[in-house]
Amino acid sequence: MFDSPLKAVVDETPGTVYRRSSSRPQPVERATPGLQELLGLEASDLDGDERGWLDIVVEDDRPALVDVVSEPPREDVETISYRIETDCGDERWVRDRFRAVSDEQIEGFVVDVTSSMQERRELKAEVNRLDTVFESIPAHVYVKDRDGRHVRVSKHLEFAEDVVGKTDLEVEGIADEHIEESYADDMRVVEEDVAIIDKEEYLPEIQQWNRTSKQPLRVDDEVVGLVGITRRITDRKLTEQELQRRTGRLEEFAEALTHDIRNPLNIARGHAELAMETGDQSHVNEVVASLDRMDEIIDDVIALSQAEGVDLDTTTVLISDVCQDAWRSVSAIDASLSLPDQEILVEADRSQLSRVLENLFRNSVKHAGSDVSIEVEAVESGGAVTGFAVEDDGPGIPPDERENVFETQYTIADNGSGVGLSIVTDIVEAHNWTISVTDGADGGARFEITGVE
Repeated sequence: MFDSPLKAVVDETPGTVYRRSSSRPQPVERATPGLQELLGLEASDLDGDERGWLDIVVEDDRPALVDVVSEPPREDVETISYRIETDCGDERWVRDRFRAVSDEQIEGFVVDVTSSMQERRELKAEVNRLDTVFESIPAHVYVKDRDGRHVRVSKHLEFAEDVVGKTDLEVEGIADEHIEESYADDMRVVEEDVAIIDKEEYLPEIQQWNRTSKQPLRVDDEVVGLVGITRRITDRKLTEQELQRRTGRLEEFAEALTHDIRNPLNIARGHAELAMETGDQSHVNEVVASLDRMDEIIDDVIALSQAEGVDLDTTTVLISDVCQDAWRSVSAIDASLSLPDQEILVEADRSQLSRVLENLFRNSVKHAGSDVSIEVEAVESGGAVTGFAVEDDGPGIPPDERENVFETQYTIADNGSGVGLSIVTDIVEAHNWTISVTDGADGGARFEITGVE
C-alpha cells in the first residue's frame, strides 16, 4: 500500500490507514496494524468472504455511512463519525476520513475518538442541564462578560431575549438609578474580583424589591465575567415591614400601659392608704377616679391595637346623632357641646366614628379643662360639605408640635395616655379620610376631618 520508508511512518501513526471497497459489505483490502489495536481483528478478517467493514459498524449508524460512501468525493475528503463493535464486543466511536481512488475503492484513515466523544456527550449533557436550569429556575439568572454585557439569561423575565448582548445601561424599562447602580456593581465584581451577596435593591418606580448576588466567573484563574441571580422579594419585604411595624406598635402599647397606668395606680394606692389610716371615706372617691382613669387608658390601648385590622361596616349616618352618642361617654359636667346647624351625612362605620368623636372630645377636656366649650361644624369647599370639624376654646396646640400630635405616646396633658389621637388617625385613615389640626377661632385646637364626600 505504501513504499517502505513511508510505511514505517504510517505503521507508527495512531489509527488505521486503509483501502476498502465502497460496495457492500465494504470489504477491507488493506490496512495498517492499527486495525488490530482498534478492533482486535486483522484486515483479512474483514475481506468480505464472511464479513466486511460494514458488519462491524453499529447497526443504527450503518445507513449514514452507506449514504456517504455510495458517492465518495475524489478531490475533497469526506469525514464521518460513527460507532463500531470490536472483536471483544466493546463499542467504540471512530472518525473516518476518506476519498475515492476509483469508482469502487476508497482510501482513508480511521482513528478512535471514543474519549473525545464521551467528553462531548458529557459536555452536551451539562449544557442541557444548564439549559434546564435557565429555563425553569424561578429567578433571574444571568451570565455577563467583562464589559457587563449579558451573554446568557434565564427565561424568568418576560424580556429576557431582549437583554442578550446589552449591558444594564442599554436595557430599557428599568429605573435609571437602579441601572447605574447595577452596572457599577458589575464592574466592581469583574475588576476587583469580589462577590456581592444578597444585596437588597428597591425600584421605587415599580415598587419592587429584589435580592441580588453576583459572583466572578473565572476561566484558568482569570476573571472573564460574572454569574448573577436576582430574586423578587417584594411580598417577603412587605411582610417583614408589616411585622416590624406591628412589633413596633406592640412595643408602643406595652410602653403606654407601663408608663401611663403607673401614675393613676400610684395615686389610687396613696389614697387607699390614707383612707385606711384616717378613715376618711373621701379618699375612696379618689381611688375610684384613678381606677376609672386606668380603665380609660386600657380601652385606648386596646382600641389602638384593634383599629388596624378593623373591618368597617359602613352605613349612612348623621354626624349630630353620632356626636350625641360620643358625648355621653365624656365625663365633664361643666363642658358644653354645640352641634352643627346643618345636617352632615357621611358613609361611615357608626361605632368607629363614635370612637373618633369621643377621643376628640376627651382630648379637648383633658387639655382645656372640664369647663371647655366644644363645637362641631361642617367643613365646606366650593359650596359643598367636604367634612366636619371639632373645635374647642382651650389653649390650643403649639404650631411646632402639630406634626407630632397624632403620634402614639404624644401628649401635653399630665394625665394623658398619648394614644387617643393615634386611634383617631387610624380610624380616619381606615375610612380613606384625612385629618389635620389648626388653630380654632378663639385660640383653641381645631381638628378637621375631610374627604367624607
